[in-house]
Amino acid sequence: GDNNQIYIPGQVITIYFQDLDKNKGREYSVSSAPSEGCVSITVRRVGIFSELITNKKVGDVLLGSSPYGYFYSESVDCDMVFVAGGIGIAPFRSMIVENVIRLNPKRKINLFYSNKNLKDIVFKEEFDSLMTEYQNIFNVHYYLTKENFVGENIKSGRIPVKDILEKNNSNKAEFFICGSMDFVRSYHNLLCLGGIPESSIFTE
Repeated sequence: GDNNQIYIPGQVITIYFQDLDKNKGREYSVSSAPSEGCVSITVRRVGIFSELITNKKVGDVLLGSSPYGYFYSESVDCDMVFVAGGIGIAPFRSMIVENVIRLNPKRKINLFYSNKNLKDIVFKEEFDSLMTEYQNIFNVHYYLTKENFVGENIKSGRIPVKDILEKNNSNKAEFFICGSMDFVRSYHNLLCLGGIPESSIFTE
């Protein structure tokens, strides 16, 4: 990438709180895109660590590592299929913004995004407007596991693997999975069973 690019979409940073334990940090995916010129993380409040982060005010300082990790594509033109569970959406927001808006290549991106309820969907407005603007490039498919709600691109239930496999046009897509450990393991196995080569599957 560019010399001034401070990270690659899909990378993580570790946040530390010295009063908890110097060596124990938590990894958070970077949700901003490098072209936005900042490093942002997206945190759901579910424990001591996330509470400490979400209690921070503007101007407060956090101790964090430099971005690192290998959750990204080496290709610049193959189609990408993202499978996200809940807050696992964070690295995908970075990849989507960087690829669709900044690079705006011909590579198609399909996002399969599972949440419990409609109100839990992070970045929904942004994704919906991107989808309108980049109709043949970016598509998002929402799935709600705890709410019966059916919309144009919203279904109830878990993401059926056949929905994902249908987007593997001519075997040229790369698949990225991010969510809870069980979510990632489950979809990794399902994609392999569905005939996707392991070398085309990236997990966070």
